[in-house]
Amino acid sequence: ATVYGVQIPGTDGRAGMAALTLKDGADFDGKAYAEALTGSLPNYAVPLFIRVVEELEQTSTFKSRKVELREQGYSDTGDDPLLVLCGRSKGYVDYYDSYADDVAAAKKRYPTTSTTSVATTVRADAMASSSAIGSSRVSP
Repeated sequence: ATVYGVQIPGTDGRAGMAALTLKDGADFDGKAYAEALTGSLPNYAVPLFIRVVEELEQTSTFKSRKVELREQGYSDTGDDPLLVLCGRSKGYVDYYDSYADDVAAAKKRYPTTSTTSVATTVRADAMASSSAIGSSRVSP
C-alpha cells in the first residue's frame, strides 16, 4: 500500500488516500478495513479514500510512485475501484459523487466519538506514512 494526499476543493491541505493491492482471490471488506485502521492509527491518519489497484509501480529504488497517483486524485481512477470512508458503522463504501462536497462542508466525520470533522482534520495537513498501513500486499 502507499498513502498520499489529495486535494479536495473547498478545503485547505490534503485528505489521505491509499492505493493498495489485494492478495489473489481476496475481496475488500470496507467495514473490517476501516475498523483495523481506526483502531491502529490516529484519526487524522486514516485515509478518506481507498483505491484498489492491480499493482503499484515502483522506482528503481523500490519506492512507490506517488506522483501520478496524487495527480489523478480521486476523480481520475479509471477502472480501479474507489472507496470512501463513510463512518464507523459503514466503513469504506463505493465512492459517490457528492462525497468531496460532504467532506468540504464537514458533513462527513472520521469514525470516532470526538467532534473533530474531516474538513478540520484535513486542514491539519498531517498524513500517514505508508509504513503505518502495512505492506503493499494486504488483505483486511
